[in-house]
Amino acid sequence: MKVFLKYLVVAAMIFSAAVVVSSCGDEDDENGNGNGDTTFTFTVTFNSNGGSEVASQTVKEGEKATKPNDPTRDGFAFDAWYKETALTNVWDFDTDVVTADVTLHAKWTENETHPVGFEMVFVQGGKFTMGVDDYWNYTTFDVTLDSYSIGKYQVTQSQWAAVMGSNPSYFLKGDNYPVETVSWNDIVGTSSSAVGYTVNEITYYQNGFCYKYSQLAGDGKQYRLPTEAEWEFAARGGNQTNNYIYSGSDNIDDVAWYWGNIPSQSSGNPGFGTQPVGTKLPNELGIYDMSGNVSELCGDWHSNYTSTAKTNPIGPTSGSARVMRGGNWDSNARNCRVADRVSNFPDFRLRIIGFRLACSSE
Repeated sequence: MKVFLKYLVVAAMIFSAAVVVSSCGDEDDENGNGNGDTTFTFTVTFNSNGGSEVASQTVKEGEKATKPNDPTRDGFAFDAWYKETALTNVWDFDTDVVTADVTLHAKWTENETHPVGFEMVFVQGGKFTMGVDDYWNYTTFDVTLDSYSIGKYQVTQSQWAAVMGSNPSYFLKGDNYPVETVSWNDIVGTSSSAVGYTVNEITYYQNGFCYKYSQLAGDGKQYRLPTEAEWEFAARGGNQTNNYIYSGSDNIDDVAWYWGNIPSQSSGNPGFGTQPVGTKLPNELGIYDMSGNVSELCGDWHSNYTSTAKTNPIGPTSGSARVMRGGNWDSNARNCRVADRVSNFPDFRLRIIGFRLACSSE
């Protein structure tokens, strides 16, 4: 009888241990997962601070949140998502992992509105790879840029006329069409006039558009042409880039007026040539027409790239032609890519050439 009871006790102990083991393996975790592994999930909430709504995400502990599409807000440019309301530390979607419920906060920079309708978009400084490794542009290099502002739109005919007193454009189709048939010298000025100011080793004279607009704006800023690197960084979408082929899309028809989609290819027809600015979709920074419509002059002399990394490059100190970017209404699709580059002599005026303004951040 004692032997039987001993075996009964041992059997009971084994059964009890089995129940404990089974309970450990089958018990649901606090999220209802009955797979034997305690898996915690957390909520990532996005506070857009006045911008468009961004959906929250459920993320497993130790994993990364998915970077959402940037929110939009009229009159503002989106900067980044920050970890705290003080907007001090940026959340890095490539490296930061979720370990608790978290709310990320949007930071915005107000777009500047200036006399005669100019709107400037703030571009947060950053790093990018400039150029493209292909048959036509066979060198790439790393660039680091400080923050700056650049025109939301190409300079229009009405804006040029308001500053300069006349409209030189070939296509006189309306105030909101880009100004063209202007030269680099018209924009920067010539030595027949007094010196206005010097930026990026370029002298801006008092008879040029940039100096005259700076005086009209009266905000103490020295408006200028963008450097080629500034132009390409903005065209790529800055720190919000999606690495599109064209400025804002891989589909050129979404973002650019070029030879393949202008309303008419017959000279003299109203649809031939330039189109109103801002009528295609913007890029990631909310900037329009950086692919197509008119080619945009930059400050730099044109030269071949070198592969050396550069900080705030301004191009060579001399040359014979100035850089143009973005392609135009008469271009094929390849010439409208964000990395494509051509050049033109400083005194040449063509009906495919325009520009947009830039200024340094204070």
